[in-house]
Amino acid sequence: MILVSEKGMAPQMLRMFLGGGSKVVVMHNRITAEQRKLIGNKREQMPHWIGSVVADNLAGSYRLMDALYRQCTSAQPRVLGITGAPSTPVSQEREQGVRRFMEQAGRGRCLQTVNSDWSFKDGELKARLLLARYHQADILWAVNDSMALGALQACESLRLRPWIGGMGGAGRTPWSASARAAWPRRRPDISCSAPGPWPSGMTISTASTLPRTAPPKWCSIA
Repeated sequence: MILVSEKGMAPQMLRMFLGGGSKVVVMHNRITAEQRKLIGNKREQMPHWIGSVVADNLAGSYRLMDALYRQCTSAQPRVLGITGAPSTPVSQEREQGVRRFMEQAGRGRCLQTVNSDWSFKDGELKARLLLARYHQADILWAVNDSMALGALQACESLRLRPWIGGMGGAGRTPWSASARAAWPRRRPDISCSAPGPWPSGMTISTASTLPRTAPPKWCSIA
């Protein structure tokens, strides 16, 4: 059985299946140190919990920003960010990867980062709020593809042209259908992509732009 750890619920979910006879793998979010104080390590207090599978979120967001910086022509990119719930390890790690890249690049400035609920709709809303204040931003990144595509929708309606990047996938929630429908065969303005880490409904990492003076180019974040 595969359990997706969201919003700190892993201990409760593991307890639900204790003694049920099924082996359990936890994926997506890391089991935190505080949670391990409650449930121990795998195969200890929870013998049915046989392991965890998590993405290298820090490295993924670092590589995404590297791609966005290479596409952006500004010497000092002005960066906006849309993260997920502040208590979610995945969101924290992806933000850390972005900040690490910017620190090591030694150029650019993070104008503002806001929290969101991971959805296409809220990604569009938060992008509108950010761009109303920082309409000269060069890069707008989000911690998943659905919010990044929502941000792309906002940029289209506002006729603004920051580079837009997301990672980790659109998922299999009702609001993700519109995000998946916006993928390249219907949106020629998406310019670079990389595969997402899991076969669990996560899709891709994207860096996108509205049409500029030259047609957008595909590049791989391998």
